[in-house]
Amino acid sequence: MTFWADERGVTVQVGTILLFATLIVAMSVYQATAIPSQNAEIEFRHNEELQGQMQDVRNAVIRTGATGTGQPTSVTLGTQYPSRMFFINPPPSSGTLRTTDLGAVGIENVTARAPETADYLDSSRTNLSFSTRALVYAPNYDQYGNAPDTVLENTVIYNRAGEGNATLTGQQLVQGRSISLVTLDGSLSNSQSTTTSIDPRALSPSTTETRSIPVESNGNGNVTVRVATGLGEERWNDLLADQMVSKPGGYVADVSVENGILRLTLLGTDSSGESVTYDLRMAKVGVGSETSETSATYITNVSGGGGASVGETTTLVAEVRDRYNNPVSGARVNASGGVTPTSARTDEEGRVRFSYTANAPGTETVTLAIDDGSEERERVDFDVEATAGGGGSGGTYDVEWIAETGLECDDDFTVCDLNRSQRRSATLTADVTYSGEPVTDTTVDFGLNETGIITTTSNAEATDSNGRVETEIRASETGTVRLFAASGGDADPVVVHVTQSGELPGIIYNEDATPTRGNRGGGPQSGFEFSVTNQLPEDATLTDVRIDPRDSSIDGLSDPSTGEGRYESELHVEAERDGTSDIGNGVSLPATIDIDRDGQQFSYEAPLRQEPRIGGDGGTATFYLYQFERNGNPVEMRNEAVDITLYFENHDPVEFTLNEQDGGDDGGDGGQSADIGFSLSDTSRNNNARAINCLTT
Repeated sequence: MTFWADERGVTVQVGTILLFATLIVAMSVYQATAIPSQNAEIEFRHNEELQGQMQDVRNAVIRTGATGTGQPTSVTLGTQYPSRMFFINPPPSSGTLRTTDLGAVGIENVTARAPETADYLDSSRTNLSFSTRALVYAPNYDQYGNAPDTVLENTVIYNRAGEGNATLTGQQLVQGRSISLVTLDGSLSNSQSTTTSIDPRALSPSTTETRSIPVESNGNGNVTVRVATGLGEERWNDLLADQMVSKPGGYVADVSVENGILRLTLLGTDSSGESVTYDLRMAKVGVGSETSETSATYITNVSGGGGASVGETTTLVAEVRDRYNNPVSGARVNASGGVTPTSARTDEEGRVRFSYTANAPGTETVTLAIDDGSEERERVDFDVEATAGGGGSGGTYDVEWIAETGLECDDDFTVCDLNRSQRRSATLTADVTYSGEPVTDTTVDFGLNETGIITTTSNAEATDSNGRVETEIRASETGTVRLFAASGGDADPVVVHVTQSGELPGIIYNEDATPTRGNRGGGPQSGFEFSVTNQLPEDATLTDVRIDPRDSSIDGLSDPSTGEGRYESELHVEAERDGTSDIGNGVSLPATIDIDRDGQQFSYEAPLRQEPRIGGDGGTATFYLYQFERNGNPVEMRNEAVDITLYFENHDPVEFTLNEQDGGDDGGDGGQSADIGFSLSDTSRNNNARAINCLTT
């Protein structure tokens, strides 16, 4: 039998091979073009989020320096790529967060107004220069090759790239007559693709809030702030535009940057020729390892001295400070001149107290010293003038409580009542006289016989031109406590009864969060609006808003419009005084928005570039957040939850959660209130505050 050749199956085999080859080529092209493009977008989004986290680090460093309490935060150094079944991903991208040498910050032509403090704080006798470092994040992306480094220096966050630097925050160096120098210390170098924790540590102050020191020109020229910087003069001119003398409340006469050194020249005298007094605050914050503690540098008088009657005991109070002018606890102070004890250590406020009893008429000098007392700054003298006889005028001051606001007191101001359910704070006024005449510009110490019930805004204040001084008290718990006002050898106690007859007043979330689509006629409800009520008797000034979606894929808040205000800015607040934060290109979430600074342009006017104020006794504030995004696209917020923290100038932070809202009417949107429960927890920005957490149940 003969078999004939049959080639009918060849075309099927060839077609299959061609189809497979085409598929392989297509996948190769996709691997070579589409995958890198998608990864570049992921890396870009991560970099935006990282910039927001670096702003949180900046805020944490500033708050740590101001309060003496650490403010931990975290930074995600790299990003993961999504899983792809048939395609190859590069390894997860990473980044490096490290400290780098920056140089020094300092102040020139300046002296403290208090003579004893000026033994140290006078640039003509002390080199007031302090080393500082920068904190730099350097990305190592696979595709986003021109990503900038993000730098924290001198309270400013900026992006550093080949084409120039772009600032992301405002500056805190000079604000009116306030000068704030925050230095960074330590060695940190983390390189990874995951999240790393940043734990700023207060090196100065370490146990209390930053001291504010009144300073002025020492006569050698205008007060000058000198700062090492990586920013150019043009950027600093932009940052300081609203602080120039040409602006209301501005004191900066000149800005220059030369060889990486920023010089801010401040007015030495005002238009009438009077010396301008500035409030100088300094702090040292450590990150990472190899940080250096501060130590006792000088001692200054707080209260005591002056007149005393023979046989009477007067208290001499001094404070030991480090080179950043902040209190040092546990420092040994030695005394000479007939005081008891002859040696003591400073308390957590850096203060030490000695008792002196005058045995005979005349003047005696008591000297308190640290170290060996060989330098002027290491010792302080108290001159005590003892006079014969008691009763009548005597030789001491006469200190009396004379007035109150927010308390119910008897006629002699010996007993006062404070009901926490009606108000959390009140004010007491003391009067200081000597032989019936007011004593001006003298220090009055405030003390408590028991802690934990009330706190005072400060431990000491100076009397005004009428010999009077005020202190604000804040109630923390119910109970009875004795509050003293002491000066010049005399003290007046008042008993404060703290009661609570009902719920505590505070700043309360109104449980009215409503998703909104803003001014759009359709599309997703990608914004939130909600309100709070201030039940406190005093106004509350809002400084910052923390926004943290529970769904971490919601990574941005960016309004799509070019205007400002409701639904046209990322954050808009309507209150007794409105406030708006309009941020170019939006903000990566989670983030903390500094309302009057973040994203603001210096040409903006109110309600931009101002902090909202919520009126007391039932004043309300309505917040508009617009719009939430995921990978640049608006997100439907009806099924989402967002954690909110509100920070205030002189009040406790408030935390709550915005939840899914169904029903209601908001320009075509629905809204329904969520169930909210309240609890107390210590999440305040200072040691004396209690936060109100409004947690969703």
